[in-house]
Amino acid sequence: MRFFLLIIAVAITIPLPAAAQNAWVRNLYIGAVAGGTEPKGDDGSALSAGGVVGLSWTQNQLYGAVEAEYAEALGHQNDPDIQNVTSASISILAGVRPKEDISIYGRFGFQRAAIELTDSSSDSTLGVRIGVGTNYTISNGFQARAEIGHRFHNGDFDDTLSRTEVQLAIIQQF
Repeated sequence: MRFFLLIIAVAITIPLPAAAQNAWVRNLYIGAVAGGTEPKGDDGSALSAGGVVGLSWTQNQLYGAVEAEYAEALGHQNDPDIQNVTSASISILAGVRPKEDISIYGRFGFQRAAIELTDSSSDSTLGVRIGVGTNYTISNGFQARAEIGHRFHNGDFDDTLSRTEVQLAIIQQF
């Protein structure tokens, strides 16, 4: 299922810039993400890790991207009832490039989050994801990213699935 979502996201995003290929520089990218989240209503944090695949466009000082991400929580310090939390999202990023090696962007996307509890019950829900961040070009083809965002969910487990996050990523452009 995870791989299937990433393939769909890439298949949808690759043809999008074809009409604008003379005006915009585009890059396919993949990356690894790690983050810390603060579950709503819980004073503990959870670490997560995952991967991203996307297609970005740049022209002069404008930046845009369509991105798919999959992540899994690495642990829940204060809630022994949670066994696993996963998320899959697709987002649009748009922003500016004040310098050639720096992009500042905003994120808006949709996400499916799933939670599994130790008593074998589970739930999943759709939600909205927003954020702001910056990309910094480390060297030709490699970028580092820092982002702060929030994921909003509505469901039986919304106190656990709605979360504020700080995320770091290393990205390889092609």
